[in-house]
Amino acid sequence: MTRPTHYDPSIAGLARIVEVSLETLDLTIQKYRVLVHLGRGPASPTDLAERLAVRPPTVTRLVDGLV
Repeated sequence: MTRPTHYDPSIAGLARIVEVSLETLDLTIQKYRVLVHLGRGPASPTDLAERLAVRPPTVTRLVDGLV
């Protein structure tokens, strides 16, 4: 499979629409991703960190920002 070598502004535009929509809810993309994963069921900080490809302290900061 070949990867596109050009910039697709429609993807960037869609990402910006999502970002602006989440801002109205006082959410970042990262916080939204935490909520999506928790919506699938309970998870420990370590499990969330693995799913989100971040370190556990980052998960702690994200969750603290949600409360």
